[in-house]
Amino acid sequence: MILGKKRFITVAIAFTIFITIVGLTLLVLYSKQHTGYPKSCDSPAVSVVTAKVAIEAGAVLKKEDLLVKDVPKQFLPHNPLLAYDLEIYLGQPVNSSIAEKNMILTSDFAVTQRKFGVEDLPPGQLALKIEGEAIQSMAAGVRPRDYIDVMVTLTDGELLANSFGGQRLDGEPHSIVALQRVLVVDVEDDESARSITLSVNSDEAERLAIWQNKTELNILARDAEDEEYTDIKLVGLKEAIDDIDITNRIRHERNLTAVEGGLAMEIPEASIGSLPSNLEAGSRIDVLGFVEPGKVAMEWFEEASALTLLQNVEVRAAGESITVLVTHDEAHLLSLLQVATTFYILARHPEYNDSVPVQRWTIEDSLEDLDIVHEMRRERSERPAPIYCDSGYSYDSKQHRCVSESELALPPCH
Repeated sequence: MILGKKRFITVAIAFTIFITIVGLTLLVLYSKQHTGYPKSCDSPAVSVVTAKVAIEAGAVLKKEDLLVKDVPKQFLPHNPLLAYDLEIYLGQPVNSSIAEKNMILTSDFAVTQRKFGVEDLPPGQLALKIEGEAIQSMAAGVRPRDYIDVMVTLTDGELLANSFGGQRLDGEPHSIVALQRVLVVDVEDDESARSITLSVNSDEAERLAIWQNKTELNILARDAEDEEYTDIKLVGLKEAIDDIDITNRIRHERNLTAVEGGLAMEIPEASIGSLPSNLEAGSRIDVLGFVEPGKVAMEWFEEASALTLLQNVEVRAAGESITVLVTHDEAHLLSLLQVATTFYILARHPEYNDSVPVQRWTIEDSLEDLDIVHEMRRERSERPAPIYCDSGYSYDSKQHRCVSESELALPPCH
């Protein structure tokens, strides 16, 4: 009798454990189905809007047709409809069909700008418009309610003869990130006009009034989640050039460790010598600069010179101009050289992550050692070109093609 009771208790415990395991498994499966995205401890979650039901093209956005989900930032496209922006888009028609459970994007709407009235200004803030030639560059895709940094570039000879904050400029172009995380009220960016209206206080407005007339302004777009402020420093062209290798090493380390974010900065059409036609958001590029003699007041540039300025940076938008994701140091370098430099944009293979030491080339340098250059090119042509395969595939040197991992696991045919 006692033995029977013990057997019953053992069976009951085993059954309870089994039911618990099944319940936990179902709970995990439900959680995955509900979110639709794997969890990531390394990437913060962002609340985005998804379609609860299928939405037809032309239909207006209704709250009852939507769900808000938290998605790890690393899995987001560049233009999701964020939960805190939902009220702005409710009642707007979508310009393409959206499948059930799909994430809704801001590009799904015909409207190109988000509404922002003067009555929406934060307390104590004023709306100031910057327009015309004062804008040296403005990142593509900036819209009302976004945040931007204002980088001021000093190129005026009268200003450069002075000193600022005890730092002598000695006629050398300088730049400074003058305002950070400024709220955008309105944007106009087309062939006929270019302007941006910012939310500022009276002190910032007075400073901007001077900057618009005496300096060049670069509008750098910030990630909506980026709330960090960098130290204010005045950077001269010589310092930026001297630190190119350091800047590129930091860039290389950021790419290797998959550091996300950055500032979006435009390289305007007027500064571009050539731009590959197949670039798109997500492409990676190098930026080569050519400086005419006498354009920059530095001994280094007394002769016509070329050098690689940036390596392996990500493209945010490409068209007649190009917008790239950069650090503040990279932004200083581009802003200081824009007036005097022709930029050549070089497209990279997505799996090519190497960086090379930076050196300056003159016309004399470029014509030296051509026999060595030709010999190196001949040796490269005799070696098989590197083969890059898509994710999940590997290169089979015997078959000379990319094969799937499942194919590689198969035994050889006899």
